[in-house]
Amino acid sequence: MQQMINFVKYIFDMKKIIVFVLLALFIGGFIYKLIIDNKKNDDDSTTPNTLNTVGVLNTTPISSKIYDASNHTEGLEFYDGKLYASSGKDNISFIAQYDTASGKLLNKKAVPVVFGEGLTILNNTLYLLTYKSKKVLMFDAKTLTTKGELAWKYGDGWGLTNNGTELIASNGTDEIYYLTPTTMEATKRLLVTANGNIVNQINELEYVDGFIYANQFTSDNIYKINANTGQVVAQGNFSNLLPEYNANAINAKTGDDAEKFFNGIAYNKEKKSFFLTGKNWPKIFEVKF
Repeated sequence: MQQMINFVKYIFDMKKIIVFVLLALFIGGFIYKLIIDNKKNDDDSTTPNTLNTVGVLNTTPISSKIYDASNHTEGLEFYDGKLYASSGKDNISFIAQYDTASGKLLNKKAVPVVFGEGLTILNNTLYLLTYKSKKVLMFDAKTLTTKGELAWKYGDGWGLTNNGTELIASNGTDEIYYLTPTTMEATKRLLVTANGNIVNQINELEYVDGFIYANQFTSDNIYKINANTGQVVAQGNFSNLLPEYNANAINAKTGDDAEKFFNGIAYNKEKKSFFLTGKNWPKIFEVKF
């Protein structure tokens, strides 16, 4: 009888041990899952910010020069040692070619039937994007003689640049389009974001070494954008360039002054410097980023 009692007691004790072990395993598994889930949530919340962290576009000023204040600057670009610019506004738009060193006007061509916007030069062809006319005009870069036009179908026309093979355009939203130069068909579309947030009113563009530098309309900002992802990697504010023309000062005024926003980015490959200006600004500034 005693042996039977001992056996039953043994079985009961074993059940308690098994229950304890199972309970411990269950609690341990639950705690492990909480740790893993918390780690995943931490990773999910920090990784995008780490990838999209916006740095400061550090700037070294070099010089300032007198600039053609009649130019309601929409596009700005260096090509073959010369500075090219496009001027907007209905009925008085034009494209112009300037001597880089002196700022002297070398050539000018009126394009009064359109509102001229961004320009870029690829393979000696100057492409001029138009604001509402749904077309891109083409000119010989050296003579500014007309070469033809192509259809534009991606909203309003704003900024224009190129990466050596494709045209790259903005339409005043958070979108940037890569385009085939011969057809203006889009091959890729980027959405511009900073820390996961949309960056709107992307305007004048300049492509340099895998990055797109962009003005933001009505602000004094330039964004350095990863040309593959659309993510902003750095941002600079240039309200100190010409204080009476910065966005805050302009917004406090009325009339024609309300259009004289910061706009125009051109990269000088030889000096590895940028030229910056604005709409109807009397000066152009050379800086290094």
